[in-house]
Amino acid sequence: MHISDGDLEIYLLDGFGLDQRKTFESHLRDCMACAIRLTSANILFRHRTPLVLSGSEKRNQPRTATDIKGVLQQINPFSAHRFNVRVIDTSTEGMRIESPLTLEPGTLIKLRTKDKLVFGEVRHCRAIASVFHAGIQLQNEFPV
Repeated sequence: MHISDGDLEIYLLDGFGLDQRKTFESHLRDCMACAIRLTSANILFRHRTPLVLSGSEKRNQPRTATDIKGVLQQINPFSAHRFNVRVIDTSTEGMRIESPLTLEPGTLIKLRTKDKLVFGEVRHCRAIASVFHAGIQLQNEFPV
C-alpha cells in the first residue's frame, strides 16, 4: 500500500509522531514510487527557477552572517538520516550551511531550525578543513 499525497505532505512538515515517522521512513526506504512522489509534494517548491548568473558572484541577494543550529534531512535522494548543521549566512533566496557530511549538488533537502522549516536544493558543496560548506537555494519555508 502506498502513502497518500496528503500524508507525504504531513511527513515533510514533521507532522507525525516518532512511531508513525519511523513507519513512513521504513516504507520510503523500500518503496521507490513513494520516495519519488515525496519530492513532487506541492509544498516542496514555491518556485523552481534555474540560476542564470554571470561573473564570479553567483548570488542575487546580499547574505547576512548567522550562527543558527539546524537539523538537515535529504529528501531526494531520500534518506531518513538526519544530522546537525550550522547555518553560516542567509539571504532571501539562499543560505550557506556548514555540514559534517558532503552534499551532492542537486540534492533536495529539508532543514529544521528552532523557528523555521526550510526546503531547498544544494547548489554547490566544498570541503573547508574538516567540514563541508554547502550553498542552498531556498525553495520554500514555513514557520514552526
